[in-house]
Amino acid sequence: MTRQRTSVAPIWRRSAFLSLAVLILLPPFVFVPTAFEAFRTPKLLLSLFLAMVSLLCLSWALRDVERVSFAGLWKLPALRAALPLVALAGLSWFTTEFREVTGRAIVALTIGAASLVGWSVGLSDTERNRALGLLYWSATALSALALLQASGLYRPLAMVGGKETSRMGITSLAGNAGDLAAYLVLPCLLLQGALRGSSGTQRIRNAILLAVLVLTMAVTQTFTALAALLVGSLLFWAASLPLRRTLRSALATLALAAALVLLISPLRQRALGKVHAISSGDWNQVLTYRLDAWRAATWMLGQHPIEGVGHGAYRSHYAEARLALTAEGKDFSGPYRQFTFSNAHNDVLEVAAELGVPGLLALAWATWTLISSWRRRPGEERPLALAALASLALLAMGTFPFETALLIFPWLLFLSGVLRPAPLSVEIPEPQAVRPARRGR
Repeated sequence: MTRQRTSVAPIWRRSAFLSLAVLILLPPFVFVPTAFEAFRTPKLLLSLFLAMVSLLCLSWALRDVERVSFAGLWKLPALRAALPLVALAGLSWFTTEFREVTGRAIVALTIGAASLVGWSVGLSDTERNRALGLLYWSATALSALALLQASGLYRPLAMVGGKETSRMGITSLAGNAGDLAAYLVLPCLLLQGALRGSSGTQRIRNAILLAVLVLTMAVTQTFTALAALLVGSLLFWAASLPLRRTLRSALATLALAAALVLLISPLRQRALGKVHAISSGDWNQVLTYRLDAWRAATWMLGQHPIEGVGHGAYRSHYAEARLALTAEGKDFSGPYRQFTFSNAHNDVLEVAAELGVPGLLALAWATWTLISSWRRRPGEERPLALAALASLALLAMGTFPFETALLIFPWLLFLSGVLRPAPLSVEIPEPQAVRPARRGR
């Protein structure tokens, strides 16, 4: 695949970047009180629309590609990673009992996969980094509102049952405390990368923003997101610094985590509750009853090992799975148990339930492609990419980042940089190298 340097249309590149900037900045603040899911659904629809706009603009900007071959397309890491999963999801439409649900999910998956491929090919490193830099400000704005909610100074959202004063009331405009905490993981990692490469007032600014985001994650009391950030941070500094400085940084990071637990009373109480549950052997309570959702996903895989229940159809099959498991003697009683789960709270198990064993193989192939692309990245890029991939993996094991629009589109933008093709495959000029054509002599 080749292209000419002089063929890029500057206005379309600027339009693509503008739509991408809006995608990063606007959806976190959008909600529709009358919608079925007041927060997640509006964010998803707006994100899908803006992603498609950015792809259309990039497509027009790259319209002068001289030659495209199937062999050249298959060399694109992002396409190799995404295509098997998208193909299996499409095939599941023919076997599922819930075609309408699966059809909607396939559309969202296809747009997300196309965004990953298009951004990996069409964006320059400068454009991608500028767009990711905007994430600091949307994350900081959401964090500021969450801290106001936690302090009781400002609570714009009325909730039933007095939840405003609990951790579930610290939602900001994410709509869910867990979504908010998981959303902040990526900007926290990016800020650490920026902190290492900055100095003076810029370093002070980055440190303040990082402190605000970490404090917000602590007051949400979301251990999955906190663990993902902790592991990612340790890996980043371990890969970036000499051994002695790495040990000091690791001790400082662990000391900070311990201080947050000790100083923030709600977080300390929740941590003590987890310790008590571990001591009593109640691992389902330790995992906030995720075992119920995981058991259901495993049951679905056992019932449909080849075709799965259909992409996006986990929710539709959960009741059947729960009834069958209850008949087998599984206990679903308890004061804090959920009656239903919209997803498996584990993206790997959800892929297994919805796409069967072939889906697990496709996911393994995508993971291997991603790791291979990471290994080919320049040395200075690897520490941050390693930290981000590890954090995303932990989030995917305990939550559902690939099913939450607020989370996944910033992550897709970041992953598009890890999966960007080698320079010899596709050459994308930097925006500043573009010059307008002469009008005449």
